[in-house]
Amino acid sequence: ARHTHTHTNREQHRHTTAAEKAMRKLSVLCLHGYSMTGALLQQSMRRTCERLSHLARFRFVDGPHTVEPSPHLPLELPEGTRPLGWWRPERQDDRSWHFHGVDDSLALLSQAEASEVEAHGHGVDVVLGFSQGSALAHLATALRQHRPSASPLPSLRGAVFVGGFPFAPASPAFAEASLHLSMPTLHVAGSRDKIVRPETSARLLQLCAEDNRTYHEHQGGHVVHSGSASLAVYEDW
Repeated sequence: ARHTHTHTNREQHRHTTAAEKAMRKLSVLCLHGYSMTGALLQQSMRRTCERLSHLARFRFVDGPHTVEPSPHLPLELPEGTRPLGWWRPERQDDRSWHFHGVDDSLALLSQAEASEVEAHGHGVDVVLGFSQGSALAHLATALRQHRPSASPLPSLRGAVFVGGFPFAPASPAFAEASLHLSMPTLHVAGSRDKIVRPETSARLLQLCAEDNRTYHEHQGGHVVHSGSASLAVYEDW
């Protein structure tokens, strides 16, 4: 039998009031993992998007950088498709990394925000990041909260991290204190994930306000899980 467990604060802040939900759908910006594409993430989230179509509208975007193919990709890229990423990581020393190309990715998020405003009259409400995309989602959420003038997503009200890990480059521009989040967050981890283990996802969880975070663990691996229990968590959140 499938086993999942969810931890959530009963008084968790809700992103929208019932009146707001009745007025319009949430705009959700989805960020794929390393060596993936937006289309591949959309394919893997098909069931999730269908289940939540009455609540949200999903936008999938491609990372701006071509990267090396990953042998750990949960889904195969179509022949001729370039594997993409949000930056190229370079190890600085035993404890830190430098991420090349982060600014390009933040600029792309700004473009996605502008497209949402033009098409629907409002910006992105929620950012959903899978794997490497979760680290970019973490950075975008932190900028929204701590450095609004530099935020690519000024309308952001919540974040979902799937198979996630924190954004933690060596750059002094992003001190640890500026990476703590107080807005609503949902953290989804797979107990059988060998790429981003639950204990790694827990590092990101600990950077988020305890009274405004929800944690859900499923029995799958490094995927956007679409079992009934996981879908119910997304819908309730």
